[in-house]
Amino acid sequence: MLFWKRAVVRTESRDFIHWSRPQLVMWPDEFDDAGTMKHLMPASRENIPADLREKVKGVQLHSGPAFSYNGMYFSLLQVLDHDVTGFMPIELAISRDGLNWKRPFRKDFFLPVDGGNRFDSGTIVSNATPVYHEDEMWLYYGAYIDWHLDQPKYDEKRFSGVELAIMPRDRFAGLQPVDGVGQVTLKPVDLSQCNSITLNADAESGSIQVELLDQDGFRLKGFSREESVSAMGDQQRHKVIWKSKKLSHLPDGKYVIRIHLDHATLYAVTFFK
Repeated sequence: MLFWKRAVVRTESRDFIHWSRPQLVMWPDEFDDAGTMKHLMPASRENIPADLREKVKGVQLHSGPAFSYNGMYFSLLQVLDHDVTGFMPIELAISRDGLNWKRPFRKDFFLPVDGGNRFDSGTIVSNATPVYHEDEMWLYYGAYIDWHLDQPKYDEKRFSGVELAIMPRDRFAGLQPVDGVGQVTLKPVDLSQCNSITLNADAESGSIQVELLDQDGFRLKGFSREESVSAMGDQQRHKVIWKSKKLSHLPDGKYVIRIHLDHATLYAVTFFK
């Protein structure tokens, strides 16, 4: 049986009058499982037919508001489970060019719903205009308590509203060792114009050390893990420091940064000129 689904397209304009042909950029695929949110559906929702509850056609991407930030594109995908629960949480998608998108967080929604009694328990409608306020990112969204299927007539209990979600800046996602201890090795980066490096990381229950390697993978004297000053605590700007060396002591060129995590979570690395 064939059926249509919502997807996300991109179109461009220089004058808001003439637009390019829409280009399909994100669509439901075989990895979208409509049963993902099935456990949230209260048994009391008798008006959803039993045969509809059992259908699994995947999800629909209701819309994909996008914004650019720090050289990346982020989309707050409205993931609509149209055929099973009717819930619509928000999934975070990422892209380097705004055309080729990745969805690495399908099972871990950015703004989830819980099927409860809050006004945003069933459906969330995101937007593409986050507000950057000091060290926080503010995300305003619209929502309503119920689900998308078989909308009954007006009911004063079916309330909606606008909510504000606040996130520490640059903490869209984090890297955390599976067994508590691990390391992250970045691609070679040119440090010729870099005066300092900071880590956005939570090391409240552990610590972080940073070492530098040359492009062949050999450790640099003075920049080893043992000579690194441990970063501890939960901060957005942990300064990367070595005991006797500074970045200014390095010859111009590219270097590999290796970050050792001990019961810590790394969110972002920032380079300052």
